[in-house]
Amino acid sequence: MQYICRRHSAFSRDEEVTHYFQVVSGLITFAQVDSEGNNIICTILGRGEGNYATSIEFSSSFDVIAITDCTVFLMPKESIIDMITTEKVMMLHILKYLSEQLYGNKSHRV
Repeated sequence: MQYICRRHSAFSRDEEVTHYFQVVSGLITFAQVDSEGNNIICTILGRGEGNYATSIEFSSSFDVIAITDCTVFLMPKESIIDMITTEKVMMLHILKYLSEQLYGNKSHRV
């Protein structure tokens, strides 16, 4: 678990994504900086929502910033990939979550 104070960065753009994270409490935003230097909020994650982009090799183009004081669960990328490949129920849960995100259904929120 990691505690992140309001307005502090959890991850910065151009950093390699090395950990899966899930919000335990609080709100986190994914933001990009446009060509004029303005912060553009792309998404906001709350309790129970996570970053499933750990399964691909890339550097993030987002700054991940705490909107409120937050607690996040961190798991090394290799560990989450191992868990997904060995635990079929976990894979189904993640696929359902991603489908809900794609089609805008927020019913998974607790």
